[in-house]
Amino acid sequence: MRITRFLTLSVVLLAGNAASGAQRESLEEIRDKVPYGLWLEGRETEQIPWSTYGPDVTIRADLRYQVDFSAVIRRSEPSNNLVLMARVVDRQGRPLTKVQVIEPGPAPGPLGASLLLAAAVRSGRYALNLVLFDRMNGKYNVKFENFEVPAAPNDPLEDSLRDLPLVEFLTKPAPQPAQDRPSPPLLMDIIFGGPTGIRDVFRRIPRSRPAGSRDWVSTFSPRPFPISSTAPIEINVISVLSPPEEFVQQKFFVEHYRATLRNVLNAFSRLEPRNGAIRFTGVDLIHQTVLFDRTPMKALDPEQLAQAIAGIPTATITLDALAKQTARGSFFRSVLEQQISKSEGGCAGGAVVFILIDGRESFKDARDLSPLSVGRACRPLVYHLRAPIDPLAADHIGRLIKPFNPKTFDVESWPEFRDAFRRIYADLLAIGNLGTETNFLRVTDP
Repeated sequence: MRITRFLTLSVVLLAGNAASGAQRESLEEIRDKVPYGLWLEGRETEQIPWSTYGPDVTIRADLRYQVDFSAVIRRSEPSNNLVLMARVVDRQGRPLTKVQVIEPGPAPGPLGASLLLAAAVRSGRYALNLVLFDRMNGKYNVKFENFEVPAAPNDPLEDSLRDLPLVEFLTKPAPQPAQDRPSPPLLMDIIFGGPTGIRDVFRRIPRSRPAGSRDWVSTFSPRPFPISSTAPIEINVISVLSPPEEFVQQKFFVEHYRATLRNVLNAFSRLEPRNGAIRFTGVDLIHQTVLFDRTPMKALDPEQLAQAIAGIPTATITLDALAKQTARGSFFRSVLEQQISKSEGGCAGGAVVFILIDGRESFKDARDLSPLSVGRACRPLVYHLRAPIDPLAADHIGRLIKPFNPKTFDVESWPEFRDAFRRIYADLLAIGNLGTETNFLRVTDP
């Protein structure tokens, strides 16, 4: 009885101003009159026709989990006076967030008015409490959605996020001016582009993408991934910045590769060896140039990196680049050889790690290439992360580094990338504990 009376009082309070013709309330004023009784009663109700989607769990570009929820109000329903109120609680019903109040966008879509909600979450089991309320007539919907964000056992990424709240509602950034928005990929580029045409297009399109910071904004900056070690550790990230040769003139796949690469490299830039260094080498294989040569990753500006990646010409290929096509493999082999040679000094009393990132590269001169040799003085640990456009493409870089017994990861989705990054980070933490022995010892999977 007490809950029912509180429920009725809450609804009356919310509807009162609108029904009496008073001035429209602000979202903060509405938040102060949240009908908690509707949630305490624990019963779902639908008085306003709507369709709901989610909660869906995705991976953000900062490697946090993101939960998305959306509701669409049918076009036949007026949406000017609608508000959506939401909170997240644990499975015992204890609130983990303040109440989020959302209004529909100014222009309803073809299906009706949309209400969008997103939250960054850590691993755990949660419940989303929702109330959709019409301030004019007092109608309301109540909905409860349980969701779970699984955690890998002993996940070091979760440990680095412990200072963040379990759940954080995210905000939408201000819309970009039309002239600043990137042009969407053309459907014709997808269907007719490439040597294999339409038959393989659906196999090539990535299964998922990260919910990047441009989509939803967190109030917290990305957290670093510290690496403590008694002996010095040198980490070398080497990335092919140009898209694979067979896709260089296909706009859709070029943009996909560039966006993937930016997010991947941003994640690795957050590695912070407390005793040692992390350096970045970026290679343009199309024009056979080294754009970044052992640049300290702390000094690598994300915008500078993005501009360098976007600045690699792909729409037209110069005659000089065409003439060098048959020597791309030998060029990249020489780059790797030089980088390994420059890092040999790091093995004296410390550990050396190489992380190679590419989209599966095939070379016309592959038959003429011999694998790299492992020096006696230094045997670095090598990780090979492949983020392919075509998962079935040949991988000739893998042949070059085979003598180093690399640990190879194929990542075709962002959950797969997060898992690969987690494993690499766990290995690096173990290297710090093992010290100099890691020059000769493979670290097993966590």
